[in-house]
Amino acid sequence: MGLDGDIHVFQGSNRSTERIAGPGDFGPLRDMRLIAGTHYAAGMQRQVYRRNDDGSWQSIADAILNREGIKGFNAIDGFAANELYTVGMDGEIWIFDGQHWQALESPTSVALQGVHCSEDGTAYVVGQAGVVLFGRGDQWDFIDLSDFSEDLWGVQTFDGTLFVASSRGVYRIIDGELKKADIGSAGTGSASYLTKGDGVLWSIGNRHLAYTADGEHWTVVDYDDASY
Repeated sequence: MGLDGDIHVFQGSNRSTERIAGPGDFGPLRDMRLIAGTHYAAGMQRQVYRRNDDGSWQSIADAILNREGIKGFNAIDGFAANELYTVGMDGEIWIFDGQHWQALESPTSVALQGVHCSEDGTAYVVGQAGVVLFGRGDQWDFIDLSDFSEDLWGVQTFDGTLFVASSRGVYRIIDGELKKADIGSAGTGSASYLTKGDGVLWSIGNRHLAYTADGEHWTVVDYDDASY
């Protein structure tokens, strides 16, 4: 996904490009996520789009588009098509029930950068100044990380453990305490985003790619290494 709305689709050796028109008018897209078999994209000025089966994209957030000032979503995830969550500027948290959007009462005003709807039935949200929230629906609270203040960008649960990522590294949260992952020097100063698939957790950042199969031991992947 490009910031300007270009979506590149790879199927084996074939590549095609789809286009979301809205970013040209409202600003860049920030996140794309596969939720319950359907792709969604979200971005500035509270843009949210859903991909149709024919490869076209349609806005599902016209009613909440912000046309003045700077607002917007940095991340999207959901438990189902009728329970989507978006988070973004000024601590905003919104929920979509498949028909209507509702702004939820947020316990913070810092920019929120990531949201993950976990298999444990809880949604986790991360943001600036070390903020980590957990909740669902209209109930949200902080995970207290004491004096931790790094801006967080990525959040993911893996093998029953909550992981968060800043630009300085990846951390496990165990019993309310942070434990920094040992990714080696290649994982320092470049981690930011987390995702999982095929039984492994991935850490992705600027000039950085690493994965773990057990949550503790990490393998750094060279960009030129096509073995995985």
